[in-house]
Amino acid sequence: MFLSIDIDFDYDKDFSKKYFVVSNDESKIRNNISRSFLETVKRYNGLEIELDSNILLVRLRKPFTPENGKIITNFITAINDGYN
Repeated sequence: MFLSIDIDFDYDKDFSKKYFVVSNDESKIRNNISRSFLETVKRYNGLEIELDSNILLVRLRKPFTPENGKIITNFITAINDGYN
C-alpha cells in the first residue's frame, strides 16, 4: 500500500499555505526541491505540477490558448535557466 504525506516547508509558509505537496518519500522531496524552485512556482498562478521520477508535467486547468501556452513555456524556461 502506498502512503503519501503532505509536505510543508517551514522556511516558506506562504508556499505551504497555497500549494499542496504530496510524496511517499519526504526526504527525496526536501533534498531535491530548492527554495528558488518554490519561488519560481509562486510566480506562476494556476499551474499544476507533477513530478514522477524524471518526468515533469505542467498544466493549467484552462482551455489552451497561445497566452496559456506562453505561461507554461515561461515557467519551463525559468526552471531550465537555473531558477530551480
